[in-house]
Amino acid sequence: MEVSAIVVSYNSQDRVERSVGALQESLGHLDHEILVVDNASSDRTVELAGKLLPGDCVIVNRQNLGFGQGVNRGLRAARGRYSLIMNDDVVLEPGSIDRLLGALRADAGIAVAGPLMVDAHGQQTHSARLWYPGWEEEWVRLTDIVLRRQRKAAYPGSCQEGLVEVKWLVAACMLGRTDVLRAIGGFNPAFFMYGEDIDFGRRLRALGYVSVTIPGARAVHEGGASTSTVWSDEDRMLRRARSRDTYYRMWVRRPSRMLLNLRRTLGFRNQPLRLRYFLPRVIYDGPSLRKLRFPDPIKPDLRVSEVQEGTLDESSPSSTDGGEPRNP
Repeated sequence: MEVSAIVVSYNSQDRVERSVGALQESLGHLDHEILVVDNASSDRTVELAGKLLPGDCVIVNRQNLGFGQGVNRGLRAARGRYSLIMNDDVVLEPGSIDRLLGALRADAGIAVAGPLMVDAHGQQTHSARLWYPGWEEEWVRLTDIVLRRQRKAAYPGSCQEGLVEVKWLVAACMLGRTDVLRAIGGFNPAFFMYGEDIDFGRRLRALGYVSVTIPGARAVHEGGASTSTVWSDEDRMLRRARSRDTYYRMWVRRPSRMLLNLRRTLGFRNQPLRLRYFLPRVIYDGPSLRKLRFPDPIKPDLRVSEVQEGTLDESSPSSTDGGEPRNP
């Protein structure tokens, strides 16, 4: 099989039919399968997905395992040579799949390729980065805020026709080699949501693989469609901050993390919250997580029926409130 499309859903009854229908149209000329991995939706998402897809293509988790672990469930069941990872609020424009496939077929060193993502109005959104988060990026970002200038250097341009090598891709839409994605362990279970794509890109690069974006391929991304229904803006900020903390504790040494948290106390939004959250972390932000940087490989061919029944293996993060993962 050529392509396995993995769509992670959560309370997506108003999006899942459009998402699956658009994928069926985009992939219709290829030998493909579409897998919907549902993270314990409380609405009609599973029912609606089941009307569009064979029963073994709808994988239902008893708990909300987060985006990354939802993808990993799909990678276990995927039969395609390539795996298309998708949010349920992303729609690829015509011809984009073929452009992404063309890049992977042409160069065995490319592990993942992503499209240029735009919003509903056609404005470019953040789909890839040319550097990793770190103290240099944070201080440059603060300077740009103070000087009221756009920070364009960190993002690929939209006018290029070829491919652009990047440090990491936003996980809302990317196409990768299934064997490589499994070999590196998929997305790190230390992340529930946000930050898993940064860590993913960094692991790929550390192991000698390349990530690229193809500006000629485009995807419309609504953004935050699921999280906005259950989390406030303040909740999302805190969750992003916690995920970034996890990333820094994996990849950045303690002295640099002190500077990072000092910078993060300063900003024009949610300043009281920033002070309460980040200032204590200048002093101590927790132990190093470097040992968690490279998770175990994903074993393929997990029986889908077991996943549908909610069987969880011991390595999966647990969640008592359907939100935070087990503390790594």
